[in-house]
Amino acid sequence: MVASPLDGQKQGSFPPTSRIVWLGDSITHQGLYSRFVEDFFFSRYPLRKQLFVNCGVNGDRSADALARLDLDVAPWKPTKVFVCLGMNDGAFSRDGIKALPEFQRNIRGILGGIRGLGAQAILLSPPPVDPHVFLRFGSPPPVEETLRGYNLVLKRFGSWLQTEAAKRKIPFVDLHNPLLQYQKRLKFRNPAESLSPDGIHPGNVGSALIAITILKSLGEQKPRLSVGIQGNRPEIEGGRLRGLVRTSDGFQFQLRADALPWVLPEEARGAAVLEAGYLLFNRFLLQAKDLPPGDYELRVDGMALLTATAKEWAKGVDLALETDHPDWIQAEQCVAWNAERGGLVRTGIRDIWEARRMLARSKQKGQSNSPDHRAIQERLKALEKNVGKVGVRLKELEARIQNGNKPRWHAYSLHRLSFPQEPKKREP
Repeated sequence: MVASPLDGQKQGSFPPTSRIVWLGDSITHQGLYSRFVEDFFFSRYPLRKQLFVNCGVNGDRSADALARLDLDVAPWKPTKVFVCLGMNDGAFSRDGIKALPEFQRNIRGILGGIRGLGAQAILLSPPPVDPHVFLRFGSPPPVEETLRGYNLVLKRFGSWLQTEAAKRKIPFVDLHNPLLQYQKRLKFRNPAESLSPDGIHPGNVGSALIAITILKSLGEQKPRLSVGIQGNRPEIEGGRLRGLVRTSDGFQFQLRADALPWVLPEEARGAAVLEAGYLLFNRFLLQAKDLPPGDYELRVDGMALLTATAKEWAKGVDLALETDHPDWIQAEQCVAWNAERGGLVRTGIRDIWEARRMLARSKQKGQSNSPDHRAIQERLKALEKNVGKVGVRLKELEARIQNGNKPRWHAYSLHRLSFPQEPKKREP
């Protein structure tokens, strides 16, 4: 048996018992980029019990995040806190740069508070907006014109965040510039395309690009599995192999990967995601160097997966995007559970914090007796009444993910295909 320890020898970005909090505004509240990063860690490190907590709130500015730090973040006793703020601070105006001094004060307060919790902050720059999308939604041109210069404001916010991170020697991830470049390339090909369906919030593909950018910055860009077979000598990295047997037309063995593939949901896949390097995270190279010429079919658990020539197998065939592979199907189920989990967090818990903030702002404006204020109060009561049931279901889903993300043994066989023989003609 050729073996490597399940879950790999590499510690990865976080220790095995990390508690990771996502602190941000609606871009975090919607639970897309954060969920995709969680899916990666659930699949890549199946033996670890890492806790992920979404603390994003719709409409939050840096001041709002600072005000709820002790009540919303501190109770989780985080070890890492991702901070993605700034989109709302400039009020979506080219004049929003005037808010930079206040933004700086608030971020420094947040970073000081995170340090006081014994946690490490990881700063994310705010992603870009797409002002052209507003025209498709029928907003008047002044809205688009006001927003047109907002990316310059967000870029300045991001530049300061990078400088502050360097001073404090904490990680910084630039989301703004990479996404802006992807967006420009999309629009050059098709002006109607956008990474932000509403012009502000990255959609599924945009959020996948954010997740890839974060993981690359954390140093997580590493192939998943590599298997090389020559004669009876297998070499493997990222898994365990046993029972290698040469046959008259190929070979067979059993294999268990250390990690499942990082599955993105169908709506988050696209050319931009592949271009950004998604394939490398999932690379599974299977190589057989001494096969006689011919076409060879790979079967996994008896199911035909793909066919390649002996020359192609000698170079190595990448199984990264074989979505019919049982490892992929298993990971897809875990992703579905985490998607349900994320939806419950968003609508069952994060919406409570949004409602509380809306009530506070309504009260400040002297609108406590307005119909809107009363409607928010009723919504908040309903949310708080249901939070217990949400918590129970969340624990069930977390247990399913922790039990369902362990890689399993699978039977592999590679055999040469033969062509059907033409029937012999009978003599007249």
